[in-house]
Amino acid sequence: MLNSENIHLSLETAIHLDHNQYDTNDSENKFLMKIARTNATVLLLGESGTGKSNLARKIHKQSFFCNGPFVEIQCTTIPENLLESELFGHEKGSFTGAYKTQMGKAEQAIGGTLFLDEIGELNLANQAKLLKLMQDKVITRIGSTTDLKIPTRIIVATNRNLLEMVRTGSLRRDLYYRMNIFEVKLPNLAQRKKEILSFVDEFIIEFNLRESSKRSSLLKPELQFILTNYPWPGNIRELKNVIDRLCYLSENGELQPDDLPECFYNTQTEACEPISQTVDCKDETKTLKQVEREHIERILKAEDNLERAAQSLGITTVTLWRKRKEYNLA
Repeated sequence: MLNSENIHLSLETAIHLDHNQYDTNDSENKFLMKIARTNATVLLLGESGTGKSNLARKIHKQSFFCNGPFVEIQCTTIPENLLESELFGHEKGSFTGAYKTQMGKAEQAIGGTLFLDEIGELNLANQAKLLKLMQDKVITRIGSTTDLKIPTRIIVATNRNLLEMVRTGSLRRDLYYRMNIFEVKLPNLAQRKKEILSFVDEFIIEFNLRESSKRSSLLKPELQFILTNYPWPGNIRELKNVIDRLCYLSENGELQPDDLPECFYNTQTEACEPISQTVDCKDETKTLKQVEREHIERILKAEDNLERAAQSLGITTVTLWRKRKEYNLA
């Protein structure tokens, strides 16, 4: 049953948001639309690179705040002593170096969305100031005595375990519950094979717009197989970088598997160990590579499905693809 306060959102749903494609039978899509059309705070959880910033922008585009600005703050890149000024602004002369009045990010986001990434990095002092903004939608510039009303949507994100931070006292409990009205969890990309090619299409479109090019989004079956079976330790960020690489290196607009980074071809770290459990590698008349090649060839002849063949060998499908390429096996 879907928990309205804890939805495990697929990134495919996020793509649907961006293209305005909604399945009326998909409760996650409907629920996400309800989130987007409110002014409630949204908490995005997920490891680095899972697309939290990307999803925040898509929620903004489908919200009633879409005509306003989308203002993002990376909490990890701003020193703690400067964060208050960056977020709330300051008046001229309020501190050394304040040579002019400065509007803060929260004020810049009026009528739009304020996205605070890596919210778990804030210290307790800055958490208290953020709580006031979330509760009352009011800020006070440094050096001012006048409150400013901030009608804006707030989305926050983190890769930290916030409940554990509450338990250890490094996160205010009242702030946690204030920003946890809607919690959206983004699993790692490797857990969503069906969504990878949709992201590939999106990144090729972005590349074409950015570079004024015409790279094709029609991928060869071999490249589709590789991309959907690679573990993607760097999540969506790694996928985007790989697609940019393939686009830059492509000829005649067609992306080629041979242009993939070295990590897709490196078999040295995944040698014969899992395969040798079922193969006698002690034949002194053959090298280990020869034994491995013959065994892989036998399995591939008996099983034409690469995923099942990889399971029989005890390796991943991408590793099997690498081995097949390395040994020039059909």
